[in-house]
Amino acid sequence: MKLRLMSLMAVVIYLLAGCSSGQKADMAEAYKPILAEKIQADSGKKETQSAMEKENAETEEAEYETRSMAQDNVSLGEKFNDSFIAAEGQLAYTVKKATVFDSLEEGALTKDDFSETIDLYLDSRGRISSKWRLVLLDIEIENIDAVGWVKKEVFNINNFYLENIKNEDIYGAVYFSGASNSPVEGDPGYYRLAQGEQTELTLGYFVPAAGIEAGQICGMYADRVMLDIGLAE
Repeated sequence: MKLRLMSLMAVVIYLLAGCSSGQKADMAEAYKPILAEKIQADSGKKETQSAMEKENAETEEAEYETRSMAQDNVSLGEKFNDSFIAAEGQLAYTVKKATVFDSLEEGALTKDDFSETIDLYLDSRGRISSKWRLVLLDIEIENIDAVGWVKKEVFNINNFYLENIKNEDIYGAVYFSGASNSPVEGDPGYYRLAQGEQTELTLGYFVPAAGIEAGQICGMYADRVMLDIGLAE
């Protein structure tokens, strides 16, 4: 808009340069409504463009919400679809098994297998403290027609977590079986899965033993779907 106004003003100045003082005054007066109309027209275009951009953003947000899943509760072994972590399309998930372990050895894991330090959950002998339990989730994922946000065939697994249904404490994954093969440098929470393919992976969580013994632990997906993994009454 500024460039167009400057061009118009340059023409006016050029025309005025060769005029007498009286002619300049008359010409300047004649161009006032033209300039005013131009400013108003450009301002209207800018407001219209802004309104259209806002409307497009709201439409995209509504479409994104529509693509989100409608299911609220899913049982162990039940498949559910979602588009939460996809730019478009859907992935299908099935939590096939949830297993509780008292030791790393039982889960066939060592400290080096975890993506972050787990000293908080271990005792002085390097064993899982009696206050904690290790829960492993075996998950099957199928890429129906999803396209990732980061890369076309790349998705994040960190939207799965465990929660205490009584006090709402949440526990994020500290182990991912595919961490060493992450396609995103510096972030072990990603995996690659082409459309039409499926994969199986395992996520690990440390959960208070008291919560498991009280039957208060459930799985959660993206804060919208509760997963009955057999650890909640």
